[in-house]
Amino acid sequence: MNYHLAVDGISLTLVLVTSITAVSSVPFSWDVSERPNGVLFWLLLVVGGSFGVFLSADLFLALCLLRIGHRAQVSFLIAIWGSTNKRYGAMKLTLYSFFGGALVFIGIIAAYVSAGSSRLE
Repeated sequence: MNYHLAVDGISLTLVLVTSITAVSSVPFSWDVSERPNGVLFWLLLVVGGSFGVFLSADLFLALCLLRIGHRAQVSFLIAIWGSTNKRYGAMKLTLYSFFGGALVFIGIIAAYVSAGSSRLE
């Protein structure tokens, strides 16, 4: 397991779509009156985590970036700046992503055992 980033056709497309979405989401966050710097901070972390997931060439790195760099920030964004029933929505997302991530982790371990490497080539 190592830190290895790579670009292919699909990841380049996903990075471009993420870039367009991130740039277009900033003007919508200007109307936030409660802790506006926090919204942009968490948004920047979500975009950075998304870039890391899309560019990673190692399954374990992709899972770590997805768990640390993406899902936690989205849960904070929902819990703090969400609309109706925001705490329930954030908790539901956290539980779903935890159990889904556990299944993905089991799959990555199975792929590592069968292939001998977690690197995508």
